[in-house]
Amino acid sequence: MYEDSFKIRDPEYHLRKAKEAETLGDFQKQRIELELYQRDGGFDKEPLLKLLELYGDEGKRKNYKKLLKRLLQNYPEDAEFKQKLKEFLEIENDYEYFKEFLIEEDIPVYTENTTVVIPSEEVILKFLELFSGREGVYARMWHNSDNSISYSPVQQPFNFQVAKNHLLGNYTVGVYPIRIDNTVMFSVFDIDIKKSYLEDALYNESEFRKLNSGALETAKAIKEVLNIYNIISYIEDSGYKGYHVWLFYEQPISAHYIKKFMENVLKGVDLKYDYINVEIFPKQKKVKENRYGSLVKLPGSYHLKTSKRTNFIDAEQTIKGFYDFILKIRKNSKSIILDIIRQLGVKEEEEEKSNIDLREFTYLRSKCPVIDYLVEKAEKREPLNRNERNAIIYTVGHLEDGPQIIDYLLKEYIERGDIEPLKKRLKGYPMSCAKIRKNLKNITSEVACNCVFDEEGSYPNPLLHLKNVSKSEISKTEPKPFLSDFQRNIDKYLSLRRKIKEIESEIKSIEEYFNKRFNEAGVNVLKTDVGQFRRVVNPDGTITFHFDLV
Repeated sequence: MYEDSFKIRDPEYHLRKAKEAETLGDFQKQRIELELYQRDGGFDKEPLLKLLELYGDEGKRKNYKKLLKRLLQNYPEDAEFKQKLKEFLEIENDYEYFKEFLIEEDIPVYTENTTVVIPSEEVILKFLELFSGREGVYARMWHNSDNSISYSPVQQPFNFQVAKNHLLGNYTVGVYPIRIDNTVMFSVFDIDIKKSYLEDALYNESEFRKLNSGALETAKAIKEVLNIYNIISYIEDSGYKGYHVWLFYEQPISAHYIKKFMENVLKGVDLKYDYINVEIFPKQKKVKENRYGSLVKLPGSYHLKTSKRTNFIDAEQTIKGFYDFILKIRKNSKSIILDIIRQLGVKEEEEEKSNIDLREFTYLRSKCPVIDYLVEKAEKREPLNRNERNAIIYTVGHLEDGPQIIDYLLKEYIERGDIEPLKKRLKGYPMSCAKIRKNLKNITSEVACNCVFDEEGSYPNPLLHLKNVSKSEISKTEPKPFLSDFQRNIDKYLSLRRKIKEIESEIKSIEEYFNKRFNEAGVNVLKTDVGQFRRVVNPDGTITFHFDLV
């Protein structure tokens, strides 16, 4: 894909190509061109700072670390790179690798006289054991410039060092409860004061205490129902707007079972306060490939919104009290949960069919642009009308694995409406090309719908593309997988980035026009029918425009 670029040895060429790729929103191409820029001797600060950020965005931690070290060696006094190092060490703690850039005060050293309460190895290992979630990733809480809170996934394991930093309060993390095999080791009821009520109460202490009391009462009511089931649970003050009720398990249990169990528990709870919202984690029964599901913040560190350290309500309200409490936490046996599940009559979830052969379907898509267009439209979550759905069903449904493919599309991408799943492969005649053109004029007029078939006695239809093709030839076809949620969002993101560039260009053109009119008039304020339009020259020389309505 990028072979031509690799052959060219010119840093300025690669820098120019990197800028073009950024404009188009092709960040993989931008990263590769910046790597080639560096390969060919380019070492200006701004391009390599951009490459560093791209490594961070893609989770390429080794590349990030190596480039950051090289930049620090070449720009030892640069404040921006020093800040990047500080942020990196908060996550990685690889002080040894960067020791040449650090002074002794930069390296955390804990002694017996320190005021920091250090969790023991036993505490950290128990914490990791209790909050074992999705493998290879955890989430970190960030404090945004507008005082809002957000989380970003970190493509690294939730390991000993991360848990230690969380407990020390160096940063706050969350985990994704559902593991790769769709089992969980813990679950949690999240009891929150609803946002509309919370906003009114934040500056009214007595009102907040009242709402918080209702949240705690709800958490205790959930715990009482769990006690009836002989389920051990623990209530945690979440540090901001409510409480968590935690359950831990001795062995992995299907997220499907746990979700059903927790939903049943809530049926026995008197949720009498309209200002309280209760959610359960895991929220999903299973997660798709390359997805993580919903995350939950872990106890024991600070909530960045309130700077309050979270703790279990039955623990001594100190850091040491939290550590001691962690060691006392007990888990629920899998057999108790499964007994309850059986009593509730919850059936084991049917395994999703993963043995669909897509080679014949892929070959058809390569030959029929209309079917390919409709499938791509469905994959992008764009709604299909009935004629569009029928064109897929009464063509693809005739394939050997057609029923499974149709049912998968209906389940994952297409609004089912009144369409029933296909129980077996369709017989008879598939939808004709003429009918497709009649029903889908807006599509067939745009794509290359002009296939010519020379089969006597057969009316033209998309399946004729397969009539004289041997099974051995079909077997050589590389299956085209369905578009993943991740790729779909990448495509959407790139499309939005292109639109932003177009809008920014149009805005710039209009602002140049406004600036010209102000210069011609020799003023900075122009009156209009609906208010006054002002030009403001900022101290840095930039110009902004403001509209004051009357």
